[in-house]
Amino acid sequence: MPTPTTRRIEVATNTMPSPEVWRSLALSATGLGTAEVAERLGLDLATVRHHIFQAMSALGTTSKLETILVALQRGLIALRPA
Repeated sequence: MPTPTTRRIEVATNTMPSPEVWRSLALSATGLGTAEVAERLGLDLATVRHHIFQAMSALGTTSKLETILVALQRGLIALRPA
């Protein structure tokens, strides 16, 4: 029987984040800070932080930079001018 921690990991890796998550990450990749991303998208700061966490969970990464690099490599986001 899976432990609660194992179950969370299974759910996180089997669920692809929403397009809004990738938009938040793509804007972060252009060099904008979390607060600037939140302002651009009209979201709460905590929501953007959660988006980044969701992307990290989905990609199995441990930092925002690693998440951006993996997402770029996999074609999940593209660099566009902020």
